[in-house]
Amino acid sequence: MASLNSCMFIGNLGKDAELRYLASGLAKLDWSLAVNHRRGETNETEWVNCVWFGERAEKLAQYLVKGASLYVEGRMNTRTWDDDGGKRHYRTEIVVNTVQLLGGRHGGEQVHEPRQGHGVTAGADVLPFD
Repeated sequence: MASLNSCMFIGNLGKDAELRYLASGLAKLDWSLAVNHRRGETNETEWVNCVWFGERAEKLAQYLVKGASLYVEGRMNTRTWDDDGGKRHYRTEIVVNTVQLLGGRHGGEQVHEPRQGHGVTAGADVLPFD
């Protein structure tokens, strides 16, 4: 049976995106997207963790600043790790392959990552996390 892992969100950055480099030298860009939805008379905000890998992350970092409005598309990934005390941690994030800047100075610009991108060779099952 086929499966589908695809997510799409529109929201605003709560703070500037963070650009880091893995031990391998691969660029990794992290950001949190505030996605609002209405429940009855109340607006609720869900924070969606997003990540982008590769050389395009360096270029994209300059545009992902607090308050920027974005459309993102990618796949959901949950990673786990144990801290020094042996406690297990979980982080669910969207591994982004498309970003579109909405409104503002750079509105309408769209960036795509090739499907085999994100610093992983085609067909790989593991992403290069720290």
